[in-house]
Parts: sequence; C-alpha cells; structure tokens
Amino acid sequence: MKSIINTLLFDMRDIEGDRANGIETLVIKLGFKRSKKLLLALNSTFIPWLLLTYHFGYFTRYMLVLLFAIVNGYVYILHFTGKKQIGQDIDLVVDGEWLYTLPLALISKFFRYSSKR
Repeated sequence: MKSIINTLLFDMRDIEGDRANGIETLVIKLGFKRSKKLLLALNSTFIPWLLLTYHFGYFTRYMLVLLFAIVNGYVYILHFTGKKQIGQDIDLVVDGEWLYTLPLALISKFFRYSSKR
C-alpha cells in the first residue's frame, strides 16, 4: 500500500510532463483533487490494520513506529498535495522515509528488550 501511495505522489509531481507527453496515469484520469482523496483513503486503510494487529498481539513491539508511519504518511500526503508544484524534496521525504523510520524501530526494539530484564 505504501508503494502505491508513493507512486501516486510521484505521479502527481510529474502530472504536467505526463500530460504533455500523452502518458495517461491514474492521477491524470482522476485529477489532482480526487487523487489526493484517494491517497488519504489508501493511507487510512492502515488504521484498521494497525488496530487488528494490536488486538491479535502482532507487532506490539513496533506499534509506535507503525503509528508514526501512518501519521507521517498523512503529513507528507497533505504537505505535497497542498503545493502548486511538487519539488525534488519529495524524493528525500517519501523515498527516504526509511531513513528516519528504521532508527525509530531500532530504538523501539532496544527499549522493549531492556524493559524485560
């Protein structure tokens, strides 16, 4: 799901070039506003998934990291779809999301193990 969201965001950045070259992407078919709503809806599918995994005891060690990833998804979707023109900073924020999520996961794992001792 994250890959689809990220791909659609990059398509939103390239909408003018794709349109000029006759490339029909989902973003061009839906338009900018409907694509933004779709991105928010897709990101929202993570909420019931997170609740179910919590209920069944999966990924409990990483709940805060997963919650952060969901909130971060909303933040960058709203940030980049609120701009007239999406610049190159989307590359670092979206494709580089693991740069700040991975250390958070490692810290979460460390504190979880250290609290059991």
